[in-house]
Amino acid sequence: MRVQNFKALVLIRLLTLTSLYPNAAMPTHATFVENRLRRIVETGRVEARVVAPVPWFPFKHQRFGEYARYAAVPRAEIRHGIAVTHPRYLVVPKRPQWQPGAYFRAAKAEVARLRADGWDFDVIDCHYVYPDGVAAASLGRALGEPWASRLWFQPVAVT
Repeated sequence: MRVQNFKALVLIRLLTLTSLYPNAAMPTHATFVENRLRRIVETGRVEARVVAPVPWFPFKHQRFGEYARYAAVPRAEIRHGIAVTHPRYLVVPKRPQWQPGAYFRAAKAEVARLRADGWDFDVIDCHYVYPDGVAAASLGRALGEPWASRLWFQPVAVT
């Protein structure tokens, strides 16, 4: 086999970890992330799963507004041929510093379930620095896996 053909054989298994992903309850939420991932998967060189944690909220009634929409998000779904899971994590009002840890624990448990089901990945791909990037860095460290984060519309001060 010639070296130039080697690239065509490489399949990257991508775990996309993101709070920015549409779902059945919020189909227009961050479609740019879904569209990007769909185009990458369409190349045939990437296999992807999405872990898109959402805040836990117990009530679906509309009187609870935005929070009720989180309760309506399905636990798992297939969107455009890509498997998506939505584990829940606890968000405590006035304690934003706890969010990345709760998000990380939900993601880690979901990744353990995916691996137990026989699916593994090569790299963690995330789409927001906070809390996604913080959780992805923690997950990568805990699992010994590489990760990358995108800076969508987020100003970042580098000193």
